[in-house]
This record gives sequence, structure tokens and C-alpha cells, in this order.
Amino acid sequence: MKRQGKQPASTHLVVRIDAAGRLVCTEQQATGFEFVAGEQCFGYVLDAKLMHRLMSRMGMPGTWFRLWHALLSCQERGEGYITANQRTLAVESKIARSHISEPMLYFTEIKWLRNAGRSRYQLNPWLTYCGDSGSQARFQAEWLAAVGRDFIVPTSGHPDQWRAQREQLRQAEQSETAAVVPIKRQRKSPARRATAPAAANG
Repeated sequence: MKRQGKQPASTHLVVRIDAAGRLVCTEQQATGFEFVAGEQCFGYVLDAKLMHRLMSRMGMPGTWFRLWHALLSCQERGEGYITANQRTLAVESKIARSHISEPMLYFTEIKWLRNAGRSRYQLNPWLTYCGDSGSQARFQAEWLAAVGRDFIVPTSGHPDQWRAQREQLRQAEQSETAAVVPIKRQRKSPARRATAPAAANG
């Protein structure tokens, strides 16, 4: 079932590909969003087709793609927030728990995601959001106050470049640690007890 939602105006991100194959991003005013209701989904949908095209061209690892979809699915109904720990996200995405932290860090650094508290996150409301456009305007304001307007729309190969830079930084830190020679503290020789000489018998 689909119908056009007549909601108060807010803004949303529109991503398109021009004739040269370049990604063009614009922020446009929205008077409503397409409403979808089904057995397993309920809410307002942004431009999902272009969002998926963008992500498919990024070349991110498949596990990261699955995690992002798990994050989308974990949004609270009518809210732009997620309450889930890494164990929950691992179960939802079918990814080993040890592989969750790296893509979470990546999504945070490109500002698609922000940490909003203990096991609580907010997805960038300009990219994707589950809720009506009236509440979206409110969550956009909360995002702006916490993060600001700038975020990254990655091009092809960006995730690999990001991982390579992290690895270079890690190796540089290890080299610096190995170059530090600890100074051994000299042990003090034990103090000798002095004994006063016996008084001479006069």
C-alpha cells in the first residue's frame, strides 16, 4: 500500500548522477514523502533508489553494506534514533561482533551516523530517516546542533583509501613506540648503617 504523505515542509538530500557520471548532491524543500506500509516496514521513504546507487558505487566491503541496512532497520518508529549495542547490530546484520567497530567508526567519520549516548545513535536525517517530515525537521535541527551541516558523500574507492590511511597511522604509531628506549633507573646501593665509635676509656 502506498500513498503520498501530506506533511509539513522540511528538506531532504537529493543525489543524482549527471551525464559525465559524476554525483551531484542538492538539498531540496519537501512538502511530503511517499508513505509505505507493509508487514515488516512502516514509515516515510526518501530517495532510496539513488541512495542504493550511491552505496553500490562506493565499493565498500559487503559487511559494511549489510551493517548500514541493519542500522536503517533498527531505527525506532517515528524517531531518527537507534538504541542498539554492538551485539544487537551483529545479530541484525549477521556480522561477527569483532567486525562491527570499524564500519561504525567509518560511518561516524563521514558523518552518516553520530553517537547520541550509551548504545544510542542517530542516522544523518538528510540521508535516510524513518518518520514523518514534521518530526524530520526537528531531528535535522538536533543533528545540526551536534554535528553541523557538512558530511561526506564518498566516491568510488573512498572506503579503501580510508582503511589504508588508518593502517598507515597505526604502523607509524607502532614505529614511534618501538623507537622509544626506556631509561633504566639506577638502583641505589643499600645504605650502610653507621655505628658511633665507642668512647675511649680515660
